[in-house]
Amino acid sequence: MSRCSLRSKSLAGAVAVALALGALLVPSAGATTGREVSVNPYCQAMIASHPTPPTSGAATIYRRWAREHLGYFEKLQKEATMAQAKNSLRVLVPILRYEARSTNMKTLDAYVQSKALTWLLQWQIFDVTVVACAKWAVNLL
Repeated sequence: MSRCSLRSKSLAGAVAVALALGALLVPSAGATTGREVSVNPYCQAMIASHPTPPTSGAATIYRRWAREHLGYFEKLQKEATMAQAKNSLRVLVPILRYEARSTNMKTLDAYVQSKALTWLLQWQIFDVTVVACAKWAVNLL
């Protein structure tokens, strides 16, 4: 199984829940919730727009996806408040940065293969923060 398909399978469910909850949490104009809401910018950013990793193993697909979403993950890295998120993004963002800036597909393919296990392990840790954000969103209801 490729690194990408493992990325998308474990994340898809948690993101779907978070996005659905995010849609439920947006009050209509002028509406009040009746209780104080603590703002969590990290979770808000994650719920608002969470990209789905590619499922193809081609180096060009990785590079395109990394270029499109590097800024999003760099923003999450700056806003992360959870230790797990900080630690996993500290590993994931440099991998994405390398993939986004690579111009040689042969070396990029070798790099992707060499980082596959590291990516998978850190992505699973990152997924834990997605679930934590979904729980945060549920607690706002």
